[in-house]
Amino acid sequence: MIKYYWIDLLWLLGLVLSNYLFYTIDSSTNHYFILNLIALSTFFVVGYLNYELYKEKQK
Repeated sequence: MIKYYWIDLLWLLGLVLSNYLFYTIDSSTNHYFILNLIALSTFFVVGYLNYELYKEKQK
């Protein structure tokens, strides 16, 4: 299981807040999708790398 730290959860909260603001200003759907795809993939890749680093430290 991937272990996330409080800073990761704070970053995810910022993503949710920015999504709300995107809806509020009625931005185009294409930009919204691309930004979400980049942000979520970055979040999960960094989380996976943190998990692998944590696993290596346990050895």
